[in-house]
Amino acid sequence: MADKGWKAFERRICRDHGVERKPVSGRQTDKHGADNEDHPMFVIQCKLTKALPKWLETVVRGAAAKGRSTGKVGITVVKCPHIADDHGLVILEYRDWRDLHGSLKDVERTLAGDVREDGTRIP
Repeated sequence: MADKGWKAFERRICRDHGVERKPVSGRQTDKHGADNEDHPMFVIQCKLTKALPKWLETVVRGAAAKGRSTGKVGITVVKCPHIADDHGLVILEYRDWRDLHGSLKDVERTLAGDVREDGTRIP
């Protein structure tokens, strides 16, 4: 049987961060069951959807393009009226998020206080 698309997506994202996808059978008792909780910094939850709302995709892609053109990272903050700003959602392209936070290898090197190849310390 061929691998389901959503399962392959979860697996790719988890492996991108040096962890393995947790099978659905292992997270059924947890109402907030994540695809992986073993990462030292993140709880990873992935959702594969057929389509994003067009307005959301337009805004996020526009912010990302503007960010790249200025050497910055474009983010989009979305919230509903009468909801505290602190509960808004920050949305950015995955590649920007990954570039900001690095891979598991980068996190481990940072925690260990390693230095980059050019001799500068990883903060």
